[in-house]
This record gives sequence, structure tokens and C-alpha cells, in this order.
Amino acid sequence: MIQRAKNTNIIHLSAVPLEINSVTVKSAGKNFFTNINNYTLTGKTITLKKVYTEIKVDFLTQQEKQDSQAVDKGDFNFKLLNIGKTNPLDLITASSKTAQSNRIAVQGSKAIDVNQLLGGFLTLSKNTKQNQTVTDEPVVSIITDGVPNVTVKKTSDEKGNISILTNTTTEDGLLNTTIVTANPAGIKAALTDVIGVSENQTKLVLQQTSTSPDKVTTVINKDISTEVIKDAQTIIKKSNRTLGNPVGSDLPFGSLGNSFGNILGAVLGAIKGIPAAKKFGDVMPGTPPGLIIPENVTPPQNIIEKSGNTNIAATTKPTNNASPNIKPTNKPYIVSSAVSGWKGVTTPLSTGEYVFEIVHTTEELEAELRNSIRDITTAIVHWSKTHSDTPLNARDVHKLHMAEQWEALGADEDALKILVDQGAKNGINWHYVIKKDGTIQRGRPLDIESGETVGFTANTIHIGFVAGYSVPFGTPNSELTLGSASITSEQWKSFDQFLEAFYKAYPGGEVLGYREIDKTTSAPGFDVSAYAASKYDKTSIYDDASTLHQAYSPEEQINVKPKTVKKPSATTIDIPPDPAELSVADVDTKPTDAKLEQNSKSYSKLDRDLKSLQRDIVNNKSSIEELENSPGADRLKLITRVKNDTIRLDAKRNELNQIRKDLINDGYTYDHKNDTWSKT
Repeated sequence: MIQRAKNTNIIHLSAVPLEINSVTVKSAGKNFFTNINNYTLTGKTITLKKVYTEIKVDFLTQQEKQDSQAVDKGDFNFKLLNIGKTNPLDLITASSKTAQSNRIAVQGSKAIDVNQLLGGFLTLSKNTKQNQTVTDEPVVSIITDGVPNVTVKKTSDEKGNISILTNTTTEDGLLNTTIVTANPAGIKAALTDVIGVSENQTKLVLQQTSTSPDKVTTVINKDISTEVIKDAQTIIKKSNRTLGNPVGSDLPFGSLGNSFGNILGAVLGAIKGIPAAKKFGDVMPGTPPGLIIPENVTPPQNIIEKSGNTNIAATTKPTNNASPNIKPTNKPYIVSSAVSGWKGVTTPLSTGEYVFEIVHTTEELEAELRNSIRDITTAIVHWSKTHSDTPLNARDVHKLHMAEQWEALGADEDALKILVDQGAKNGINWHYVIKKDGTIQRGRPLDIESGETVGFTANTIHIGFVAGYSVPFGTPNSELTLGSASITSEQWKSFDQFLEAFYKAYPGGEVLGYREIDKTTSAPGFDVSAYAASKYDKTSIYDDASTLHQAYSPEEQINVKPKTVKKPSATTIDIPPDPAELSVADVDTKPTDAKLEQNSKSYSKLDRDLKSLQRDIVNNKSSIEELENSPGADRLKLITRVKNDTIRLDAKRNELNQIRKDLINDGYTYDHKNDTWSKT
């Protein structure tokens, strides 16, 4: 239910709210609503801290709650689909493909004609199908004396005597006649079981007869089906845990082969917060435990009856598409679900249509990476190049990147039009942000490439540390602290988690620092390739990435030969420059007496200017938040102004600190009461 009030700070609702979905307000002169949280609720009355032009409350009453006990079919299907999305189904696909490849390597035969010699075995039959270069049908072959590295003839102890009697040169005796299938599995059995040679002696002949000579010797002794079964059981167990272990989940393959109603009932219960039925005969009610149904309200039917029958149709309702504002609020995050809400610089953030979600687990991250619809080969690592007391989040980085993109286009109305017309291309360039506390936060959707200003847009994931300077903002000579020492221990842990998930999702993936593709930057403050080489034993295929326009495609990645990586240094952390190395020798930097006197008089004004600039930054940041849903030129101007004023503020602080240090060193003292400097 939605209720409105105008020109007030108090709104009286028609009923006591069971849930408040949102409280939004419109300020004077504005044509958009903004979410707020600073209100109080007493009974049916909501009180805000100040008067607004219009207040809008979206809330749910007890009666509406009862009327909505049936689950929306759209939500139901979404949840059912999400079970597949959140489980690594491509894991079983990959395992199946690997198993198929391994089986062909061991059981496939290259024999397509009679009298074909493969590894010393002569074919006696041929493949019955036309136009096939490989077959897994049985092709009969017989052993010859041409098996490489193996003696197959019976040795005679009487060769000398026989030669004398026959007056001819006599060789070893007859072959150990063996007829086998002309594939590696049959040939290995013949050599080891009949001839009695060692497995090491069979390697060459197996490679000569296999369709996959590079892998046959490693997979010949494997139980090829084991890995597929193991991965299938992993997925099934995870699905069952998600559904609360419904009936049949204790069987080796979960609920497979049992009533599909068990699975549907468990999905429906998961949406409504109702525990799954654990055994046949358990009743699965239509309401969560503890919910009291009023006397005048008809309770919903059981999802699963004692008899085992289900009421799925009766406990769901058709999807209501009448209003785009009616949306479920408890849907789990799915990679592609956020794409539609991302609109670059016009992305609606305050409405909740797009949210910079938090990544909660490595498994969640891995599943997300696996499910991306883009071809990904490379991850690019950045940093924000900010100070230790600047705890940015993804929204802050989004604003910084928008300001940079707007400035790059000329910072005028035409630039704004270009940014808006480009749609999803602009805004935050990073797909993930690693915050100071180690939290990994999503930036732009993974299925959308980064903007062109960052480079290497195709086939890449961009991730950035909130890091740069290891000292607080305003610290003199802070440029000396620019380096990876600014990355916290929690951030390093999260970066390792990202790499583990990335390499699992893309085993041949590459990870590069931004400075490897752009020589003008120092981001992210350490040698990323060396870090991956030392910690994950990864050899990069990139020789000089800065000479390339884009990251390698999957096809190029396969065909590029890895470069030789030199042994990385003992530490992966860059050492900040020594201040002594940056100093200029034999230069007297002490200001003149006249300059010191001038600085003593101008100090107070500089201090006032600095504080005024601080106030402007705070006020402009507040104005930016009020314009969150209106990404026009005014908002972009404010974002750019805050960015530039912050740089100016840093310079002014350094200047003021240097003046203060020079005055004190020369014998000046400061009078706080009169706000003056004097020399004693």
C-alpha cells in the first residue's frame, strides 16, 4: 500500500504497518523522490525530522500480508532457476567433457582401414562407418615385431646350434601371437598382461596409437567416471542444502528418481521460510512456524499433505505485471540480473534499482565468474590512489570515475549528452572494489565491459584496491608513501580469495597490474604478474601488454606461447622511495627572512581559506547526495568540483604545514589568542 502527504513532516497511515518497504520524500523545487531512513514510527504515525514538499510511504498491512500468502509464480520460477545459477552446473559440464576426452584418448582408435600399422599392431578389420577418422568401435589388430621399445618374440636358447645345422642365420623364435582391439586400452592390456612388459615400456606405443598422445599415458590407469560422479554428488548435495534437505536427499543422488513434487515443495518452502519435509508423511504447512492466522482469514493450504500429495498449484498465484514498481525484495543476487539496472552515468542508485552488492563468499564469487556471458581471459588490477583515511566504497569510486569521464570529454553540456547517449559504457570502470576492511563489493555488472577510458575492455575483469598512500590525507610529503604498503592485510586476504576463485573459473586466466598495460601509472603499487607467478605458479603469456590494444581473446590465449618469467623478488611489496634519493644536494631551501615575515602575516588567511575549502567540499558532497537520482550537468559539475577541491585542499595543507615548520625552525611562536606569529 502507498500513502502520501504534502508540506508536512508527519504522515498518518491508514493502518498499523506490518512492514515498511520505503519512505521517500520530495524537496521543494525538486521533481524526484529520495529515500530516507531518519524517521520514527509510533503506531500508525511516521514522523520525519523536517518538513518536505511531499512524503510517500510504501508499506504492508497485516491484511495484505495474509492476502499475499500465496507465492508469486514469477518468484517461484526465479528461485527454481536460481538453484541452477548458484550451483556450479558448468562444473559437471566441464567434468563430462574431460571424461569424454579421456575416454577417447584411451578407447578411441585411429585405425580406419585394414592392414594399417599403429605402434607395431596391424589391423585386421576396419571401421564400418564412413568419413570418420576416429572410432570407438572394436577394430581387431594383431601384434607384430615392430612394437617400439618392446621385444615381443620368444627368445631361443638353441640359436647357435640351429644355425650350424641349417647353415643359415637363425633369429629369435615365434611371436607371442596376440589379437586385441586397436586402441590404447587393448594394446596396453596385451603388452602388460600377455607379453609381460613394464608400464614404462608401453608409453611410446600408447602415444603412437592414441588420438590424444599428450594425455593418454596419464589417463590410461584412471577410473574416468569417478570425477564425473564426484562432481555430480557435490552439486546435488549443495542443492539439497539450499532446499533444506528434502525427502530423498539422503540417497546417493539426492532426490533424483523421487517425486519432483518434493523438490518443488522444498523450493516453495524456502521462499516462505518453511522447513522442508524430511521424511514421507511429514506435513509441510502453507505458513511459516509461529505465524498466527486471524479468525476471519482463511489459512493457506498445506504445501505437502500427510499423504504425500502436494498443493503447489493452490499455493502459488499468477505473476502480477500490472505495475513495474511492485518487485520482490528478497531475490538472491545473480550475475545477469543486475545488467538491466546498469545505465552508466544515469544508473538509478537511490531507488534501489541498481545496488553495489557485497560478495559474501569465495564460492559465490566463483559461481558468478563461471556464469558470466562474456569471454574472459584476463583480470586487470587497479588502485584508487587515495590516502589511508579515505575509506571509499563502490559508489564513491563510481562518482570519481564519472567525474574523470566528464572532464575527459570537455566538462560541458555536450560532454554530458555524450555520456548519457553512451548508456552502460560509462560510470565506475571496475567490476569489483576491495574496500579497506577487505570487503569485496561489486561495481559495474560483470557482464558489461568497462568503459574505454580504462583500456583493455574486451575479455577482461577490472578489480581495484582502495589504496595508494599509506598516510592520512594532508600529511606533508605524502607522495613518498605511495605504494603497496597502503594495502591492508584484510585486502591482501580478499585479493587472494579473488585470485583463487578467478583461477578456478578460468584455469588459464591471466592477471595483470594496470601499470603493465599503461606505463604512465603506478597502479596497483606492486608487480601483479610476479605475485601470481610466485604464489600461484602462473606463467604469463603477456610479454609487453602495453603494446596491445586489448587483452587476448580465448582463441589468442590458446595460441600464444607463455613468456619466460624471471624469478620474482623475495617480497611482492614495492618499497617506497628513499626520501634521501629524492632530495637535491647542496641547495639551501631555507626561506629568506623577508619571506618568513611575509608567511607569518599570511598564515591566518591561508588557514581560513583551507577551512573554507573544507566546508565547500562537505556541502557539495551533501548536494551530490540530494541529486542522486538526477545525474545531469549540475551533479557532474559538483562531483568534478569536489574531486578538484580535494586535490587543492591537499596542496594547501602541505603548503600550510611547510610554512608552519619553517616559522618554528626560525624561532617564531604562535599566539592562539590573537592568531598571530611573532619572532622571539
